[in-house]
Amino acid sequence: MTTNDDGEVESIEIQHLNQRASTWFEELIEIANNGDVTYDELAFEFTATDGDESSAEVAETLQVISGDEPTGTNSEGRTTLLGDDDKTLGPGDAVEFGVMVNLIASSSPGNRTDLPDASDVALEITAIRE
Repeated sequence: MTTNDDGEVESIEIQHLNQRASTWFEELIEIANNGDVTYDELAFEFTATDGDESSAEVAETLQVISGDEPTGTNSEGRTTLLGDDDKTLGPGDAVEFGVMVNLIASSSPGNRTDLPDASDVALEITAIRE
């Protein structure tokens, strides 16, 4: 994992995964609301950033997970946290999440049976206020 001068995560590199398993990296990242606005939901989307078709397929094998909060899926197909009516991310609040890499063939998400040597995938996180 690399961070910037403020301690914010810039990249995470995962190597040597079991090519026929679901691998969970729980409590990998913490998102803190340092502002003064309350958010109702966080939406996550993995996308390939290098234009490589195999990277797009890798993005399909990734899923956001949370041990503390249930995840859901919004109308755009993005994984969500805090989608429950009584959950919010208020000023000063934080929520942790992790990532699952699913390499079990014919298992959702994705149907990869192995990963390429390298892929560039970005995670976009959108804070939603309804």
